[in-house]
Amino acid sequence: MEENKNPEQAAASASGFGKFESGEALLKAYNSLEAEFTKRSQKLKELTAERENDAAKLQENAQCGRSAESVTDEELLEKIAKNEIMAQKVIDRYLDLFIAQNAPTLITGAGRSALTPVKKPKDLTEAKKLAEMLFRS
Repeated sequence: MEENKNPEQAAASASGFGKFESGEALLKAYNSLEAEFTKRSQKLKELTAERENDAAKLQENAQCGRSAESVTDEELLEKIAKNEIMAQKVIDRYLDLFIAQNAPTLITGAGRSALTPVKKPKDLTEAKKLAEMLFRS
């Protein structure tokens, strides 16, 4: 078998460094291999952490009874519309209370009537609410 090896391989084998020419070449190859191993280990750790996070998210979705992929665009738009309607109801109620508290009242005395100072509405919606309050009373 040794007869098939070329002279360089035979010399390297005889030196005790195998396929490396010298101890320095062996050390350089070892350091390179160690650096690559470290990179791969770090990448493996990152991927494992991502997988665990994904598994946790899937578990959360499973506990909610649905997976994230099963929610359709129409369902999302419906939920958004419901939230907007609820938000508008809250705003309307707040404006009703605001106008009720800040609507002009009559000050009477000495045979005369006068309006209290009025806060001017900031937008048309507020002005509409104020007008409705005035025409109701």
